[in-house]
Amino acid sequence: QQWKDLLLDLKRSDWLPAYNDENVKAVHSEIKIHFNELNDQAKAAAQVTADRNKRSSSNSNDDDGKKSTSLPMESRPAIVLHETAIRRNKRCLLAYHKYRLDKLKSLC
Repeated sequence: QQWKDLLLDLKRSDWLPAYNDENVKAVHSEIKIHFNELNDQAKAAAQVTADRNKRSSSNSNDDDGKKSTSLPMESRPAIVLHETAIRRNKRCLLAYHKYRLDKLKSLC
């Protein structure tokens, strides 16, 4: 929840608070964690889909060549969760930096 602290610091300050390098790095590392978890979930879902396709092709009498490429329903919530967290963190970092940039531009 470091992203929340970044935005609250901006809201609480009268002008421009000192750059919070520690929280920015923490948000970056949280993005990396969610990204790695998202990749792991996607790989596992792809493996489940491949296994299902293998079983269905070996069990069916007519081989029409159709294979499922959609993600299994049980993996979709986790994928959506991690993708949403990544997007939220990126939005907050962009908002933090845009606010700071706008304040600095107003000096010129």
